[in-house]
Amino acid sequence: MMTERKVLHRLTQKHRRAVFLALIYITIIAGLGFAIMTIKLGAALLVFANLAMVLYSVVVLFLLRRTDNLTRLSLAYLFPFFSVMILAFQLPETSITIFGWVFLVPILSHLLLGRLRGLILSLFFMGLTAIVFWLKYHQTPELMQMRSIANMVVLSFCILACSHAYEISRERSELQLLQSAHRDYLTGLTNRMGLNEFFLRESKRAHRENWPLSYLAVDLDYFKQVNDQYGHGVGDETLTHVAKVMKDRLRATDLLARIGGEEFGIFLIKTSANEAHQVAHSLCHAVISKPLKLKDIEVKVSVSIGVAELGPDGDSLQSLMSAADRRLYHAKDHGRNQVVGATSLGAKTSESLDELQTGART
Repeated sequence: MMTERKVLHRLTQKHRRAVFLALIYITIIAGLGFAIMTIKLGAALLVFANLAMVLYSVVVLFLLRRTDNLTRLSLAYLFPFFSVMILAFQLPETSITIFGWVFLVPILSHLLLGRLRGLILSLFFMGLTAIVFWLKYHQTPELMQMRSIANMVVLSFCILACSHAYEISRERSELQLLQSAHRDYLTGLTNRMGLNEFFLRESKRAHRENWPLSYLAVDLDYFKQVNDQYGHGVGDETLTHVAKVMKDRLRATDLLARIGGEEFGIFLIKTSANEAHQVAHSLCHAVISKPLKLKDIEVKVSVSIGVAELGPDGDSLQSLMSAADRRLYHAKDHGRNQVVGATSLGAKTSESLDELQTGART
């Protein structure tokens, strides 16, 4: 999950960086325009604030292309940006229409800061805006009518609520899409992409901590005959069943992935090749001793497994998978239902192939 969160964070940062960049350019252009128009009003303080914001935007534009901490830079930009808005609201030279800018607060806050920080910043500045509005117009009866105030409050709340709800929905949707990209649709296991990310993370840790990391290439024996005899629906149920049986025998820290078809890959952390050999034998025994039982049939399958270890069999995922696959093919060629490592030629589990094939030739 942490890896998925980190990937999601990187994707979100790209989205927010694009929004931030657009905001900066708009601020520079609009700030110069408002500064020119404000000169005619004689509001020197607001002219200075607009020009200062333009200059600050240029500085932030330079920093944006070089920083990795986008959240901190966004906070450092939005706070003075909204502060200039509050300043403009309270100046006597500005009209009531300028208060419409407050609707930007929840939108920009959520787009650039996310749902929690965005909500906090929105509530703070929208609350300040309400206070400024009351202080400025509380003695103007036509502007303090209950209907007018209610309209503004409801509209502000709707924009705030929609911005917050959108950000929550976006985060959940992106997380679900990311998880789907790393999951096998049938078994719910990690897929090849997730396997690759797991290896990149755990291989670095194995080298750093000097502990072993082993890989098992697992393939169902005679799986084609299951599909031919019972149909692909039963074949799918068989794959799901075998995946569950193997997962129940593994530790929470290990990784079971479906590579494709009837082939699975397993990473065993802190596990040498000899230890992985024992784990592989236990998986073979578990699979063959727990057939899939449906209404009127019992589907018995076995697996063949090839074992490889990080270091002795290479330091890349490709080298590990190639070594394990070669040993898996050796197991297939020499009778199936067995485990083959670097020094072994395979050892069958307690149930013979004759018994397996009699059970449905699966």
